[in-house]
Amino acid sequence: MAAGQQLGASQQAAIAADSAQIKAAGAIVVALGTNGGSTASAIDQAISAIRADNASAPIYWVDTISVGRADNYNQTVIKPANTAIYGEATGQNYKV
Repeated sequence: MAAGQQLGASQQAAIAADSAQIKAAGAIVVALGTNGGSTASAIDQAISAIRADNASAPIYWVDTISVGRADNYNQTVIKPANTAIYGEATGQNYKV
């Protein structure tokens, strides 16, 4: 997913499927992974969807890493995703 694109269908589905648990949660842990698509825009949309179900619970977003790959995946996919995850944390009021 390129910067500015919509929240991925699998991320939307994960949030929708967990709606009842999100509404009842005292804290929320997000571990959606990247699949090449964790951009600032997608993160903002995910947080908005979560906040629509629970406006007060603290949110903790898990960053990610790829282990054992011989290619440059950590630099080309994981690093930009983690940059977006950390970059949105303050403005979206969640912790990494």
